[in-house]
Amino acid sequence: MMIKLTHEQREALQHQPAGEPLSVIDEEKQRVYTLLDPQAAREFAIFTLRRELQPAVDAADRGELEPWNVVEIIAEGERQAR
Repeated sequence: MMIKLTHEQREALQHQPAGEPLSVIDEEKQRVYTLLDPQAAREFAIFTLRRELQPAVDAADRGELEPWNVVEIIAEGERQAR
């Protein structure tokens, strides 16, 4: 879903340093959302993925490998995604 920026949001974005996120509050629900430009969103996704995978990479580098079953891994991913 794509929504249009309000005038206030556009003004705030113009004053943000390039690549910096902009926080937006929904006063009715008391929730804060963050607007990111596409490049910053990609960089954040890559950073998060690397951070989550690093413990496994470190374990593999130490030779701490275990046999794995692709079907079980997919099933666990599906369980966690729910």
